[in-house]
Amino acid sequence: MNYTKLFLRSLFGGLLFGSFLGLCFWTIFKSFVVGMLIWLAFGGTFGLFMATFNVVTTKWLTKKLTKKYSNYEWMRPHHEREITLSIPYEKAFELCLDVVKSLSRCKVQEVNKTIGRITAIRLSKFLSWRHTNQITIDLKRINENETLVKISSKKMYQCLSNVDFGENLENVEEISSRLKAKFKKDLID
Repeated sequence: MNYTKLFLRSLFGGLLFGSFLGLCFWTIFKSFVVGMLIWLAFGGTFGLFMATFNVVTTKWLTKKLTKKYSNYEWMRPHHEREITLSIPYEKAFELCLDVVKSLSRCKVQEVNKTIGRITAIRLSKFLSWRHTNQITIDLKRINENETLVKISSKKMYQCLSNVDFGENLENVEEISSRLKAKFKKDLID
C-alpha cells in the first residue's frame, strides 16, 4: 500500500474542505485575507489531522488483517464467493434471504425470485467512516436438487475511499459461513 499517496489524498481532501470554509468566510466578511487565513488554518489543520489518522489506522489494520489472512487478499475492494447447496432453488432462495435479514446493520433493498437475486446494503463499521457496502446474492438452479449461490460484496461509492479495511471480505465470509451453518442445521432438522 502506498501510504504517501493515501496521505496526500487525505490532505487534499482537508484542503478542499478548508477552501469551502474560506470561501464562506470570504463572502461573509468580504475580505480575501480572512478567507485565505481560514482556508490555511482550518483546511491545513483538518487535512493534516485526517491524513495522519488515515495513514495510522490503515497501517494498523493492514498489520492486523495481514496476520489474520496471511496475504493481501482482504485489500481488494470487491469480493465474491460461490457455494453449491444441495437443496432445491426455492428453499435455497428462502435460506439466503433469511441469512441476509439476520445480518446486523443490513437492509434488504431488492428481492427478485424470478431472476434469483437478493440485493442488500450494509453499513460499514466505524473505522471505514460508515461507508455503505452493497451485497448481492445471485442464485442459479443447477438441477432439481442443487443450487449455485454467488455472493458478492463491494463498496457502493468507490470514489470515497480506496480502502475498505477488509469489510467486504468479512461480509462474504460471514454470509457463506452462515449459509453453510443454516444449511447443515436444516439437514439435521
